[in-house]
Amino acid sequence: PLGATALAALAGHLGRGRMVLWALDGTAAARNLATLVKRGELGAAEKQWGSGTEAGYGILSQVELRDPLLAPFAEPRFSDFTKIHFWKYRRLDDRALKEARVVARFDDGAAAWLTWPVGKGAVFVMTSGWQPADSQLALSSKFAPLMQSLLEASAGLASGQVQFFVGDKVPLPASSAPGGDRKILKPDGSTVALDKEARVFGNTDLPGVYSFKTAASTLPFAVNVAPTESVTAPMALEPLERLGGGAATGPAPNPRATASALQSQREAHNANLEGQQKLWRWAILGLLLVLIVETAVAGRLARATAVGGPT
Repeated sequence: PLGATALAALAGHLGRGRMVLWALDGTAAARNLATLVKRGELGAAEKQWGSGTEAGYGILSQVELRDPLLAPFAEPRFSDFTKIHFWKYRRLDDRALKEARVVARFDDGAAAWLTWPVGKGAVFVMTSGWQPADSQLALSSKFAPLMQSLLEASAGLASGQVQFFVGDKVPLPASSAPGGDRKILKPDGSTVALDKEARVFGNTDLPGVYSFKTAASTLPFAVNVAPTESVTAPMALEPLERLGGGAATGPAPNPRATASALQSQREAHNANLEGQQKLWRWAILGLLLVLIVETAVAGRLARATAVGGPT
């Protein structure tokens, strides 16, 4: 349990916009937390998996990846939290969490992680710690990035998105927002002066390394070409046609000229068919002549055989 001096020091950090990480480990910690966030009673009742017919562990089933603190896990390959097993946690009274934002819940619906705004800062509460008796969080590959995100948020740095593409809007560090000369150095060497109240920089029209400069510091960030720019496969005609384009280039064809060309093609085709039919007529006539000659020869041979008799 923390004494009054330690709680006052934490309140001072929160007043300066810092982030406090609070891992609940019992009722005493819950009472300290209630004092820090200026709430009456949080009702932290310890719950443990593995009793009766329940599963032997709990998992995070609802994670708010749109929250800035969890933005590093927004990509599909990083967004799976179900492999982290939790053995026990402290269930808080949902009625006392009206001012808090729940960013992750266990599979039984209880709040797992939540952010509680206090003054200019916030308290990030974990209802289950990372010690082996509580969970496997410290063994997860997500533990270090989560701590890094909390540190960046506490330092006032822009946390979350780690890469930008041409045309993206880049959030500026919150700690640099008030007062002072601020500017952006672009990859081509040009400088863009920023308004004192600007929170976002949107003139990312060139790929390369940009630098956000203030009187006190310089923060570089990279803007890359979108991955779709490197796709070299030919584009199908259907998307072009939906956009109003087509395979043909140049002026639109004259409908009358098109109709005349089609008529000429039909006439040429018919003439070709008629010519082929004439050839078949001559072929049939030749076959008929051959049959007539063959019949005449056969008749003469038959008569000659009948007059002479057998030999």
